[in-house]
Amino acid sequence: MQATSISNDASKYWQNSAVSESYSHSRPQYPLQICELIFSSTRTKSPTATAVDIGCGPGCCTLQLAHFFDKVIGVDPSHEQLQYAMQHAKIEYKCASAEDTQLPDHCADAVIVAQVCYYIFFFVHG
Repeated sequence: MQATSISNDASKYWQNSAVSESYSHSRPQYPLQICELIFSSTRTKSPTATAVDIGCGPGCCTLQLAHFFDKVIGVDPSHEQLQYAMQHAKIEYKCASAEDTQLPDHCADAVIVAQVCYYIFFFVHG
């Protein structure tokens, strides 16, 4: 299976709006300590640091990253997931695939992929 079809399959999985809404309410938050560790590991420790959260879904990790980064960009291929994404002044959401985020090169100090590996395995192996 080609990588570009994985995001397409993931987007189809979340097409049911009720599933996306239920997921957004039941998904636990990430510990702030993990996001703080990610921030402290970046080359830029400045308050203008930017993080990109690939496969952000409803923004569980995205929201936590906003406590430390000046700007956080959540990227997900599912319009339905982004419809329920957690809002914050420092967060921008983009509907795009992991393979083509439509972001410029070198735009982030950190790129995070939280929980997405499970879905890649699921769509490749069924």
